[in-house]
Amino acid sequence: MKGYIHRHLATGKYEEASDGDLVYRNRSGWLDIPVGENIIFSHRVSDYEKENFPEHLHNHDYCELLFWERGEVQYLCGDRSITPRDGCVIMIPSGKSHTARLVAPSTYERFVLYFTPAAFDFSGQSTALSEELFSESEPFSFCLSAKQRDEVRNALYRIEELLQSKKPDDRLLAYAEITLLIGRLKKDFSTASTDPSEEVLPKQVQELRNYLDENYNIISSVEEVAAHFYYSREYASRLFAKYFNLSPWKYVEQLRIRDACARIDRGEKITEVCYSVGYRSMSAFSASFRRLMGASPTEYRRNK
Repeated sequence: MKGYIHRHLATGKYEEASDGDLVYRNRSGWLDIPVGENIIFSHRVSDYEKENFPEHLHNHDYCELLFWERGEVQYLCGDRSITPRDGCVIMIPSGKSHTARLVAPSTYERFVLYFTPAAFDFSGQSTALSEELFSESEPFSFCLSAKQRDEVRNALYRIEELLQSKKPDDRLLAYAEITLLIGRLKKDFSTASTDPSEEVLPKQVQELRNYLDENYNIISSVEEVAAHFYYSREYASRLFAKYFNLSPWKYVEQLRIRDACARIDRGEKITEVCYSVGYRSMSAFSASFRRLMGASPTEYRRNK
């Protein structure tokens, strides 16, 4: 999760870290708390109107586990639409596009866990939990019973309390609690029937998003995308924005810069990165990179 922390620091999404590198305050008001190198825990409470709701379609190279508490939102994960209700838990695999959509102005509260495959490996050995979690290729959701919901909520608040403690041993205890919680929820997921709050996104929307995911580094314009589906530019843009809160071109730009960050993190030359992710000039690449990351590609590498 070092990349996640680094990108948020580089883009100014974090205020100054407190307690060394143990706690990061997001400028949206919540705390992101690393648990070792491969897990981040966050309890997020935000008051949202349509104008300040920041979520948009994205994906990342780690899994996301989300426990919904309250808020008039809808989750779009992969090819599914999920309307949460009490006890709703959602698992989003690595690399799967997703977003939240604000249905009505409300206080949106959720617990979020981000983790990588190494989070549940021990002494270099992959555990059954790690293999099960990262073999999933599609998002899935499950609504807990009232009893299960209260038990999971209590566990999450206990984890939060341990992580905000000043005692080093409490962070280790929090890691153990997280492992137990995820193992239990994964077992519940594997035996649960389909959540009735899930719906499949319209085929047109799925196809449009999949095309962008697969071709972002060679797409030259929204007109080109629209022509591929025999749509007008206006129709393609309106259809995509209706579900994902942003234009197709802004999504392409996000995919390119996310790929660029990963390539820079791997040590690739910035000039090669520019053309590999789909830009035709360094000036256009640098402008997009700075707009989304708050720093030039060179500054991003230097601050890594």
